Amino acid sequence: MDKNNSGKIDELNLYLHTIVHELRNPLVSLQGYVKLLSENLKASLNEDEAGYWERIESNLNRLNDLLADISKLAKVSVNDAEFKLVPAQEIVTRGTGILRLD
Repeated sequence: MDKNNSGKIDELNLYLHTIVHELRNPLVSLQGYVKLLSENLKASLNEDEAGYWERIESNLNRLNDLLADISKLAKVSVNDAEFKLVPAQEIVTRGTGILRLD
């Protein structure tokens, strides 16, 4: 891989780290407030309200997981991987073989 592409990948990784950092800060605050409110209010919620509350908690956790995945992706270095050209037909054949539910 040439240095120009390597530099672009480093720049992309830095950008991804910045995105994760900037999104994680308000997420952590939201999770803290939700936990605090949950401890104080959850017992008084009706069934619908409890469902909404669970959805909020679930989506916050989901967002946290997505940010963790992006962070892991940003840590992957192109220099750590080996690439080789593979015919598209081989990729399709392997993929359909994996997905086949015989």
